[in-house]
Amino acid sequence: MHPMVRRLRGLGLGLPAVRLVLDGERSVAEVVAAERAALDGRLADLAWRQASLRAVEEAGPAERGARLDLPAAVPNGGAVRAALIGFWRRASVAPASGARSGARPGAAFDWLTDALACSAGAADG
Repeated sequence: MHPMVRRLRGLGLGLPAVRLVLDGERSVAEVVAAERAALDGRLADLAWRQASLRAVEEAGPAERGARLDLPAAVPNGGAVRAALIGFWRRASVAPASGARSGARPGAAFDWLTDALACSAGAADG
């Protein structure tokens, strides 16, 4: 076995990534960065799941139903984070433009609700 194969496999890289390095199509740094990014995503998903489980576990009987609804509605913490970042970016310019345009109060929250519903629907499909 090629020593590079053993070393890359030791990092947890799959055979397709190892093949890309051996064929010279990607550098070690590129495949390692891609693997780390994928791992970061999986860790974030696990952290969201852990927090969801803890919230349900620590809830009293009266709160448990509502806490069970959250992971079902938004199974991916990354989607929530992206929606909130987008919301606050838009909200930082919305008051000035909203006041001039006569937008109804609370309109800025409509897109957030829609974004969360879309992310939940995408996770279902």
